[in-house]
This record gives sequence, structure tokens and C-alpha cells, in this order.
Amino acid sequence: MRIPKSLSEVLVKDYIQINKIRSAEYDNPFTRTIDLLCIFNDRKDVLKQKPSELAVDLSHLLVEPSATLKSQYFTINGKKYGIVNHINDLDAGQYMSFTTYLKGFEDNPNIHIDEMPDILASVIFPVDKNNKVLAIEPSYFRKLADDIRNHMTIEQAYPIAVFFCLISQQLTKLTADFLKV
Repeated sequence: MRIPKSLSEVLVKDYIQINKIRSAEYDNPFTRTIDLLCIFNDRKDVLKQKPSELAVDLSHLLVEPSATLKSQYFTINGKKYGIVNHINDLDAGQYMSFTTYLKGFEDNPNIHIDEMPDILASVIFPVDKNNKVLAIEPSYFRKLADDIRNHMTIEQAYPIAVFFCLISQQLTKLTADFLKV
């Protein structure tokens, strides 16, 4: 049975499910364990196990990932990417997409996890071997969001999402204050 040893082995798509389990209330902690194991294994295989075989510590999967950004450049599914250095590096369309995904952040503090692939696709650029930004094709954002969901680890993705969510909150407040003047 597959059990990730750390969050460095957990993909974004899996962490989105883990986060829902983490915030859910369970009458029986054993049910939480089964739900967690089913993220990484076929449900039928998990349910065939003896209870003693399922008595595993999965607490390392329920912790919040580190928000420390380790690098501005990284590889997802064999392609090299970089994070914008400054909010002005985004074009208006990217900024609109980014802020639209984060619209409900105050009402849903998990929005940065639930919408992580789409949020990150708005602030990540393809780069060449010299870290120069490459041209973006129209289908770029959907393909990148899918690659983030299916191939990027939560250890890579989480710090970027947290960083840009905090910026978004500050920018939204500054914009609102500016418009009042």
C-alpha cells in the first residue's frame, strides 16, 4: 500500500483532498485514516486490509506545508517555470484571473488550496534554460493548471499560493482605499 513519507511526495491534487479530510469532522478516527489511504490507493484494496494493517500514523499528511519559498524557478512535468517577481509582471488578464480565483478568500480561507492549480497558473511563467520568459500560447493556462494539479508537489506549490494570496489581500485593501479617495 502506498503511503507518502512526507509532503514532498504529495501532489497538489492529493493535498486538495487531504485538506478537505483535515478540516472535516469524523466520529471515528479510523474512518479518517481509511479516507486518507484511499487518496493514494484503490479503495477496494484499502478496505480488504485488516484493521491492524491500517493502524498507521498519517499525522505527517495532516500538517500545513511550509510556506517558505525555496526557489523562484522549478520544473513541473519536465518543463521549466518561474514565478513572477513583481505584481506588475502580470498582464491585466492574468491579474484579473488571479484575483477572480481569490475573490472568496475572506469567506473561505481554504480557497488558496481548493483553487491552487488555477491560481498558480496565473502567476507562473514558462522559462528557458537561462530563465528567460517564453511566449505564452492561448492554451497555456489550462495545460499548466493540469500539470500543477497532477505533477507538482504541495511542497513546491503551497509557498507560492500563500505568497500570492497575502499579496492579493494587501492589494485588494489598497485598491479599495485608493478608490475611496
